[in-house]
Amino acid sequence: TALAEPGAQDIINAALPQLQTNLAAGATQFTTDWPQIIATAKTLAPQAEIYVTTLYDPISPQDPLYAVFDPVIQAMNAVIMTPSAGYQVADVYTAFKTYEGTDPLVNFNWYAGSLDPHPTTAGHALIYQTHLIAQPIE
Repeated sequence: TALAEPGAQDIINAALPQLQTNLAAGATQFTTDWPQIIATAKTLAPQAEIYVTTLYDPISPQDPLYAVFDPVIQAMNAVIMTPSAGYQVADVYTAFKTYEGTDPLVNFNWYAGSLDPHPTTAGHALIYQTHLIAQPIE
C-alpha cells in the first residue's frame, strides 16, 4: 500500500544513500562476526557437522532495489564461502539465480506491493535440494 502512495518513490529514493551506508556497515560487521559464530558453534559442538546456506537475494534483477541489495548479499556470501572453513555449504544464492522453473521462489514483488522476502513453497523445496548436495568449500 505504501508503494502505491503518491511520492513513495521519492521517499524511497531519498532514503537510498542511508540504506546503502547501513547495509555496507552491516556487511562489514558480518565479516567480523561470522568467523566468531562458526568458532563458537565448533566449540560448543565439536563433533557436529555444520551446514550453512548462502543468502539468496529475494529481489528480482529488474527491481530498482536489486542494485542496492545484491552486492551486499554477494559480499556476505563471499565470507560464508571461505575455503576450508570446516562446514558444508548449501549454495542457495546460486541455486536461486540459476533456477529455470516457472514458480516464484520468493514472495517479494516490489511492483505488486509484496515486501515479504521469505521463500515460497517452491523456494523452500529448492533450499532443501541445495542442502542435499552441500559441499565443503575448498
